[in-house]
Amino acid sequence: MEETRILLVHAGANSKDYLFRSHPLGLMYLTSYLERETPGTNVKIFDMKVAENGSDPVRAALEHEADIVGISSMSVHADALFETAARVKKVLPDSLIVAGGPHPTCFPDEVLSDDNISAVVCGEGEKPFANIVRAFREGRGLDGITGVKTQAGGADPGRDYVENPDDLPFPSWKSVDMEIYHRYSSFCILGKRKYMSIFTSRACPYRCIYCHNIFGNRFR
Repeated sequence: MEETRILLVHAGANSKDYLFRSHPLGLMYLTSYLERETPGTNVKIFDMKVAENGSDPVRAALEHEADIVGISSMSVHADALFETAARVKKVLPDSLIVAGGPHPTCFPDEVLSDDNISAVVCGEGEKPFANIVRAFREGRGLDGITGVKTQAGGADPGRDYVENPDDLPFPSWKSVDMEIYHRYSSFCILGKRKYMSIFTSRACPYRCIYCHNIFGNRFR
């Protein structure tokens, strides 16, 4: 089987105006899940929020010769999402660009109005993205995959949750440079120090109007 090369980008800006950094656990879980469920994938993570020394997601995509580029974004970093998609598509026109995370989940139609983006993963990413990889390998379209909305539009694609988080492999710590994160303050009041992040659960039963609700309302 020919190797499928995937670059996962954590969209954002490495700016002094944005003081806090934390490991991109969502992409790290996605990486380890893809490596287990879709053998033959070569997955790399590029976190724009800690990019240093002129490193760039487009250069990373070129060097990795990415077949699929997944871009995760919060709404505050939506501009970086669209800019990255446009620049990647310019240099890798045959690549499949997929958006996910809080902003695409909340505003899939807006994101898909950008012709550079072929699909949006709505909600939790592991199972839908693995099905995207399988469809890509088989030369099939992405329409009809649960949790995936495409340029073709259509009804709400629903969500494809991992029912038991213990079924997930541990996040791919080998895919990030731990030392870089130690140079920034995390979201904890303790400031700069060596640390690691963990998820102990997914979802929340409450319905706060500002929440992206990626993981649904049933606490797991």
